[in-house]
Amino acid sequence: METCLYNGKQICAYSIVNNNLALNYELKKEWKIASKNGELFCEECGKEVTLRIRDPQKRVPHFSHKVTDEKCPYNNNPTRESEEHKKGKMVLYNYFKDKYKDIDINLNHRFPNKRRTDLLIEFNSGEKLAIEYQRTELDILDWQERQKEYEKLSVGILWLLSGKEEILQIKEQQIEVSFFQQIMLNELDKIAVYLDVDKTRIIFAKNMQYSDPYVVNNDFQELYIKSYNLTDVLIHPNGKIGCNFAEEYIKANEEFINNYAAQCLYEEQQRELAEEDKKRRQAEDFQRRLMEKRFSINDEDIIFEDKHEDKQVRYFTRFAPYKNIIKYALKGSLSDLQEIAKYLREDGISDDFSAITTIFKYNYLIGNSNAPVIYKKVIEIAEFGTGDLEIKERNIDELKCPICNGKLQQKYGKFGWFVSCSNFPLCRLSFNIDK
Repeated sequence: METCLYNGKQICAYSIVNNNLALNYELKKEWKIASKNGELFCEECGKEVTLRIRDPQKRVPHFSHKVTDEKCPYNNNPTRESEEHKKGKMVLYNYFKDKYKDIDINLNHRFPNKRRTDLLIEFNSGEKLAIEYQRTELDILDWQERQKEYEKLSVGILWLLSGKEEILQIKEQQIEVSFFQQIMLNELDKIAVYLDVDKTRIIFAKNMQYSDPYVVNNDFQELYIKSYNLTDVLIHPNGKIGCNFAEEYIKANEEFINNYAAQCLYEEQQRELAEEDKKRRQAEDFQRRLMEKRFSINDEDIIFEDKHEDKQVRYFTRFAPYKNIIKYALKGSLSDLQEIAKYLREDGISDDFSAITTIFKYNYLIGNSNAPVIYKKVIEIAEFGTGDLEIKERNIDELKCPICNGKLQQKYGKFGWFVSCSNFPLCRLSFNIDK
């Protein structure tokens, strides 16, 4: 046990040495004599105890019962503390004794709700601070219950976790630490505070996070960890710890965000370049396939002999399903626009490309100002890169059939106005228009 009664007052065995393990010989001599004279008593059962102190590095100073047949409830406690836990309490006990004058420090204080805390410090201001030094995992519900109880009692609380500096410094993400440590990283001040009892250092850990603005659910996390000598920080009565950790974290977090922002931007630029390169290669491949089709002779690409001239003329003989839906695309129909692009990408040959370009040019020349914009969208969706409707003609009379160079003539039929080639029926290029 850490405390006992001497002359009716509580004394603490931790007072025999300080955090540098320097021995207070006069106090040790006084308490040893008091033990021999039977003046030290257990707070639980009232029986005599004696001071035990040999090597503080291996075992912290403590009081133990003198040999007797009667058992003390303290000795029968099934949850007796480990030596590391006791050493942690000794470090904290001596810290507060050095930092503050005229304070009351109670070890293993029992509250009215029968809950115990490792240390309860009562300051001259009337403030009370409970120290919970946790070496083992604590359930989230148990932690929440304790937190609420301290709030009801108007007692400040400082949660300290057990940790070794050399181990914590290699932790990179909060997923690498225990669940209770993650609770500290995500609740209250979102800072986990550790006590390294061997080095008497206090260690802070806080999460840094950056979300990729270009890729969904692509988050980056890293723990920022910084340690201090315990004597170089000040634990305030409200449990806050005075040091420059907040300022250092802001700098590190800003650098962390800038680094990952630059990385994500670079990766996004690389993806865009790869996508552009892919489209360029697709367009080149499509053009190559168009050229291969253009110079092949089949039933859809026929060369007729013009008997009136001593030359061969090629005519448009294909079935063109897009000729009637272009006018709806020009009115803003997205589905028709996509249908044209799909046909051009999957089934069209060079004659279709020339025919579609001519139809858009004709509509522009008769007054449809949306034609260049819609044409460009068709080309982009068809993955031919970017397409500008280069119009060199000044009026529709200058615009010729792109296949046979025939004259384009406006006519009226049962479905309304349409345009056809003057070489019909040899050349079957035709399309609907609005007038």
